[in-house]
Amino acid sequence: MQNSNYSLYYLRPTIVCELSMIIRGIKKVVKPFVDFPKWMGLKDVKVNASMLFSNVKAIFTYNKTNRTETFENAVVRLGLTEKDLVERSQQYKYTAMVYLGLALVTLAYAVFLLIGQHYLGGLPAACIAMLFLVFAFRNHFWFFQIRRRKLGCTVKEWFNYIIGK
Repeated sequence: MQNSNYSLYYLRPTIVCELSMIIRGIKKVVKPFVDFPKWMGLKDVKVNASMLFSNVKAIFTYNKTNRTETFENAVVRLGLTEKDLVERSQQYKYTAMVYLGLALVTLAYAVFLLIGQHYLGGLPAACIAMLFLVFAFRNHFWFFQIRRRKLGCTVKEWFNYIIGK
């Protein structure tokens, strides 16, 4: 009994060596046919990832404009009349109201879906409602700037206008 265990102990390294040689042989035969990076398009994935990062960086980078002009200078440069300004401000105001209405309806629908535990529908609906709110803010902010006849208003000034200060 001791002899058989003793001989198996010394055979294990040779078995491991033979298995590793077999695996290396299989790798040499299979590797030319198996190219995972090429199959998954690794080069394209890298290019797309770098483009994604550059786009995200461009989105969050704030570029200051060199142009500093007053509202009156912009009106003259664009050739707008007082009637054009009134019409444009009303367009912005009504568009903001439409976006606000769409946001409220979509937000109510999102709440309805979330209460019913339909999360895969409720979360995108809430995101769409937030997008409508962003559009409503943008148009109302433009309306506010035309009404104040001032370019470069701050969000704080807009908020004070909304709450009536």
